[in-house]
Parts: sequence; structure tokens; C-alpha cells
Amino acid sequence: MSWKTCAPFCTPFCTQHIVALIATAAILTGPTVASAARQPLTPPATTPAAPKAPPVATPSLPESEPVPQRAAPNEADTGRRVSDVIEPAAKKILDRAESVAMDLRTIDLVTENRVKTWDDAKPSAGALTEPCRVVLGFSFRDTMSMPKLRMEPTQGGQPYALVVFDGRQGLLLELPTKRYWTSTTDWSALGSAFLGSLPRWIVENRIRGLSREAAASGASARMGDVVAARVLGTEVVDGVECDIVVSAIVTDKINDDPSNKQSLVDGTESVRLLETTAFARTDGLPRRINLVAELPGQGHLGDEDRTTYYRSVKVNAPLVPDTFAIKVPEGFTSGAAAAKATPAAKATPAVSTPPAATTPSSK
Repeated sequence: MSWKTCAPFCTPFCTQHIVALIATAAILTGPTVASAARQPLTPPATTPAAPKAPPVATPSLPESEPVPQRAAPNEADTGRRVSDVIEPAAKKILDRAESVAMDLRTIDLVTENRVKTWDDAKPSAGALTEPCRVVLGFSFRDTMSMPKLRMEPTQGGQPYALVVFDGRQGLLLELPTKRYWTSTTDWSALGSAFLGSLPRWIVENRIRGLSREAAASGASARMGDVVAARVLGTEVVDGVECDIVVSAIVTDKINDDPSNKQSLVDGTESVRLLETTAFARTDGLPRRINLVAELPGQGHLGDEDRTTYYRSVKVNAPLVPDTFAIKVPEGFTSGAAAAKATPAAKATPAVSTPPAATTPSSK
């Protein structure tokens, strides 16, 4: 699958490739993580304390930052600059966030995504996905185990669907039509229309941190590297005080030609991304992430400016016992059975295709 097929919410570590990402990380980090780090999670120690507050500033919102000047990408460029520096204050904030992500047992939050496209140095209004509640439950501290999952996407302000994965099988409920689908072999396909609402930053940085731990004992991983970072100041986002950190991230260029079997170029081509993140001082995790290519039109982002919002975040909070239960409500009918009942469906597989993604609303 090419990166182009995942628009509009494909990211450098594409949210719709979360399953593949975890599997790839397991291969890249080798047996060290699978054996030594695959241990049941124990109650974590207290959340790392927030660093001493940096000088208060009023940073520009990501949406209002000037557009970088276009330039022809240098294919021999490694993405790194002589002037790159990760400032100590920024490193403390980034390290804390990664540590919290690595030790997560549960995360319960509401996500939204906004995608803008730059055209002649002017941004479009942007498409905003509607709020989606996401709950993840991690049983192991490793890079290869899929977390338990619950997603509750909305449409027009109303509940639209429910996607659940209990560690072995998946369930999709389409609420307006009262239809359901189940799957064990390819459960992720059930919720493919809504995977853009997963908390990409948390999953990626959890994998990045655990992969780095494995690398310390001889394994390796090709993940994006933060090569420069600085603190812009503080801001209140979603009702909590946040440290605003801008980071430069360098990652290998992805080959988006589906006819080419090589998905990663040999490392000679890199993409430099700018990520401006609001990290909550309460729990260390993001509340807003803005991601753009340093050079518009270059790399996976192209001319897009993407902002993700995390709201109502609950870290390691107790969950209702049946949060991840696979239960079909009374009155729901099988989408697969409905497909079988139609003559045209006789030549199709027994399991029907889940509903397609809804069109994001514009605001």
C-alpha cells in the first residue's frame, strides 16, 4: 500500500499503519524486546514530575506560523543541520512525555484531527474530523503486542459507530443501521475507516522509546529522530497548562511507488519535519500536535499542515470492566449475513466490507 492511499490523515508513521508499525518495530528491534521486555505491566510509579517552568512566553499558534520558503529538496540531504541543538529544557519535557507513553497501562481520551493544505502561501480552512473517544489498554511493555482498543467515533455530534478489539477478536457496530461485523484474522480492517482518530503520537513515541531501550542492548530500529528542539513557552490548552515545544524530526523518506517492493529508501534520502507540541504539565502527554514538512511539498506530508487535538485525557485511570468486551447489542443484525442474503453477494466473501470512511466536515 502506498502512502498516497492513506490520505487525508496519513502521517510519517501513518496512523492507518499502526498494526504494521508495531509488527515492523518488533522485527527491527529483534528478540531483545520480545523476550526481555515482554513482561506484564505493573502499577507504575508516580508520573515523572514536570520540569521547572520555563520563562513564560506567548507562542504563535501553529495555525498562524509563517509558511517556510519553498526550495528544491536536496536528495543527498540527511536532514540534519550543523546548527541543530536539543535544548536541555526541551529534552526534559520530551523525555518525560516518552517515559509516560512507554509506561502506559491505559489511556482514555478524545481525539480530533485538522488537515490544512497550503496553496500559494495561504492555508485552506481545513478539514476537521469529528470527535472520537479512544481507549487503549496495554498488557505488555513491548513493541510487538497490540493494545486492547475501543473507539467511539461520532458524526454530526451523535455516536456513529463502536470499534472494539479485546486482544483476540474485533467487533464493529454501525449504530444508525444497527449492523455489526466481527473478525479474528483481520480485525483491524473492521475499524479502518476510523484509524485516523487513533492517538498516533502516543503509539509512535511509545514504540520509539521501547525501541531505543532495545537498541541499548544491541538491537536497532529505524525510527524518526528528534535532532533539534526548543521550548517556546507555555499555553493553556484544553484547560491545562502546557509547555510548547517545537522539534525538528528527521525520518527516512518513504517510497510511495506501490510498484516498488522497497518501502524504505536506503537512508540516503531523508525528510525533515517540524512538530510543535503542547505538553500538559499535569501528565506530560500532548494536548495539541502540529506537524508540517520543513519544505512544503516535500516528503509524506506534501503541502499539508496537520494538527491533532487530545482532549479529556485520562492516564492509567480505572476502566469499566466491559470496556473491551465483544458484545453485540440486542436488535443488531450481522452485516455479513445481510450481504449473503442478496443475490449479488453470492460471489463475494462471507464477511462483507465494513462501511467506508465518512467525509470529514469542514469548519
